[in-house]
Amino acid sequence: MESLSLDRKRRVLHILDQVEKAVLTLEERTQCIKSTDDFLLTSSGMEKLDAACMSLIAIGESFKNIEKLLIKNFS
Repeated sequence: MESLSLDRKRRVLHILDQVEKAVLTLEERTQCIKSTDDFLLTSSGMEKLDAACMSLIAIGESFKNIEKLLIKNFS
């Protein structure tokens, strides 16, 4: 099995660092949310929900980028 190049390893680690920061930010910004009503009953709650969803989408895209780097290496 072929190993990852140094450049790809660095890119994967950079992406993982970004994911970690995004998760920590998401946790911090939704810390006050205790139930679904906290998201749904106020305008500010809906804004938090929108932001949380966008963060989760970005995190998912980051993992897809890692997958592409790995598949490219092993295909």
